Amino acid sequence: MKESFKNIIIPVNFSESAANALKTGIAMCKRHGAVLHLLHIKENSHLVFPPGKNPRILEMVLEAEVATLNRLESQANMIMAQNNIVCFYHTAEGPYYQTIPSKAKDLYCDLIIIEKNHSGSGFSLLKTNSIYKVLEHSGCAILTVPHERAYLDFKNVLIPVRPLRAGLEKLGITLPIIKKNNSSVLLFSTQNPEMKKEERQTVDTLMKKADQLMSKDDVQVEKELNVARDMAREVVRKAVEKKSDLIVITATLKKGLKAFFTRDYTQKVIEDSPVPVLSVKIA
Repeated sequence: MKESFKNIIIPVNFSESAANALKTGIAMCKRHGAVLHLLHIKENSHLVFPPGKNPRILEMVLEAEVATLNRLESQANMIMAQNNIVCFYHTAEGPYYQTIPSKAKDLYCDLIIIEKNHSGSGFSLLKTNSIYKVLEHSGCAILTVPHERAYLDFKNVLIPVRPLRAGLEKLGITLPIIKKNNSSVLLFSTQNPEMKKEERQTVDTLMKKADQLMSKDDVQVEKELNVARDMAREVVRKAVEKKSDLIVITATLKKGLKAFFTRDYTQKVIEDSPVPVLSVKIA
């Protein structure tokens, strides 16, 4: 069982939307005693510099890179001075969805925090450049933060329970957040009318085990069961109704041509939720 987060990484592009994800990350680092890593990603350059030509363009590119490094260093120093946490900064080049997980692995990060901005490079409805795509390549949990505002704590956590045998793995990642924030938890399940008896029994068993696990830490737990055909939509609706400030899901990623053109449960929750979503992949 995880006791706390140690290294948290956040992609930054100096935009206002990224600032809210950064504020959330700083608050988490302060509570968990974690090290913060800022990552600025330079997408692969398609510019061609013929030998002996366009020296000024190359000079301008180098000047821009130096300016970025200076800005990153200044931001990291300011964060450390104002928040009394350790903060490092890094740059990398490559596709967004591959570079973030790769850097997180190199730095032994156990949490990635990404802004959810439908119009920005950090999030797109196309799975080729989306948080969903980052999840496919990531080995650690990902927290998506809507760009509208920062979340400095998580007091009301909604945990959907689905008929997945390994579904409780997310509790090992979530409990440190719950304990550090003194959160109350809603265990929520929606059952499709066509759900098999074995699946219903699995959900019931998981609800009981999750309740027992959290009751050991005196976590206030509420359980609720609804009947609905679209679990993702119902989870998001319930989070709004209960004024939840965090949804924790077990990320199940589908592959193939159908998955490319249709949204699955994981993508629906991440894209449609107005509150942060912590996505934990099954090992």
